[in-house]
Amino acid sequence: GEADLVELRLDSMDRPDPEGALAGRRKPAIVTCRPSREGGMFAGPEEERLRVLMRAHELGAEFIDVEWDAASAPLIAARGGRGVIVSRHDFSGTPANAAEILAGLRAAGGEIAKLAVATERPSDLVSLLHAAPRDGSTIVIGMGGAGLATRILAGRFGSRWTYAGAAIAPGQITAARLLREFRFRRIRPDAAVYMVLGHPVAASLSPAMHNAGFAALGLNAAYVPLDTRDIDGLRALGEAIGLQGASVTIPHKRGVMPLLDEIAPT
Repeated sequence: GEADLVELRLDSMDRPDPEGALAGRRKPAIVTCRPSREGGMFAGPEEERLRVLMRAHELGAEFIDVEWDAASAPLIAARGGRGVIVSRHDFSGTPANAAEILAGLRAAGGEIAKLAVATERPSDLVSLLHAAPRDGSTIVIGMGGAGLATRILAGRFGSRWTYAGAAIAPGQITAARLLREFRFRRIRPDAAVYMVLGHPVAASLSPAMHNAGFAALGLNAAYVPLDTRDIDGLRALGEAIGLQGASVTIPHKRGVMPLLDEIAPT
């Protein structure tokens, strides 16, 4: 009951059943039947998969996710593009031409272009920050610990919405954690950003404490973890995202020093 929109992953069913999945729903739904080539669990014939998605359209699914390389023109045409998410997943890293890829996804004629890529370092997040237009037509996700900021600061990255769940994708966190620890619903796109930087920082209690403090004081601010082995691009990320402050922990306490303008004698 915590989500505004629910993704139905039909590829997780033994036999994808759009009728059963969509029946009696109380929230708008995204129907997804992700093939194994894009990181999903559906390994059957492509024609069958596309039939399942077309059936979900006939049943009135509010959104349907189709992959960038699928023969989706009939489905897009049937919906006039409305509620179609054209998605691409790259588990190998963050492409340098993310903006071009998003433009190509939008050109397919859907309503939303979704790009999810593996992120490992701050410079990857800089690429994603600059890639998306701020018109509600895109969703960008950095998969893995280094990309958690893209999920929490979805508005800052130009994303129409964010995804939460039980680690269906690398780095994904539960809706309960997103809402309670990170106070997602109060984060505005122009929030002041603070972070804890280290590896690993997933278990850090700092986000829960600082975000609770920001909420109690009514501050337009958010505190997010950046779990990375590599601080390449950190200064550029700070400038691009408007970083107001960071707690730096192991193993970056020394590595971060050359990036600082001033260091206190202590």
